[in-house]
Amino acid sequence: RSRGNGGRPPTPIASGAGQRPLLPRRGHTSGGRKCHRAGVRCGVPVSQASPDSRVARLAARQAGLVSRAQALAVGLTDSSLKRRLRTGHWERVHPGVYQLAGVPPSWIGRVWAAALAVGPLAVVTHETALRLHGCPHLAPDPLTFTSPHGGHARVRGAFVHQIDDLRPHHVVMVEGLPVSHPARAVVEVSATLPRRRLGPALDDMVSDRRTPPAQVAPRMA
Repeated sequence: RSRGNGGRPPTPIASGAGQRPLLPRRGHTSGGRKCHRAGVRCGVPVSQASPDSRVARLAARQAGLVSRAQALAVGLTDSSLKRRLRTGHWERVHPGVYQLAGVPPSWIGRVWAAALAVGPLAVVTHETALRLHGCPHLAPDPLTFTSPHGGHARVRGAFVHQIDDLRPHHVVMVEGLPVSHPARAVVEVSATLPRRRLGPALDDMVSDRRTPPAQVAPRMA
């Protein structure tokens, strides 16, 4: 069964099938000579890469998705965004969130899209966090997040908890996303799930040694 990475450094997300490599492979040659140097790709400084190249590299780390704010930050304009949507190069998934053409649909893609829609302070929590940590006994939907009070984020297909007590040590990175630590996620769902559904989830986390009981028990007392 599929497992999350339990907080290990995220694995870069591969680009969709049939897409061109985003950048030449290391060691690519031009005229028989290697053309890559530190900060240089085929004679072009990385800092001078086109906005489209920058967006492509960013989207490759985010399951093929990018937010409007991110696209503007790398040099695109509102008119260029509209043109890409009009021509079908991009598809609008949520307000201000776009998927690049050719990216196959996936559950992790939906998580990324919703996270970008909730905003930069969003953390994947509760049931969705446990699924990312490798728990298969919880429903894939709705997607669950937490953001600070005042965000008023409403995202289709997602439930956003507004809680202010998330601390940096409560959060780990999974698939490039900020996600509740397994012990924290177990405590989160203990307040929302019936015991008959909580038991299997807790068994998954403890039996795989992702969440030592000593970390969970004090928080569930």
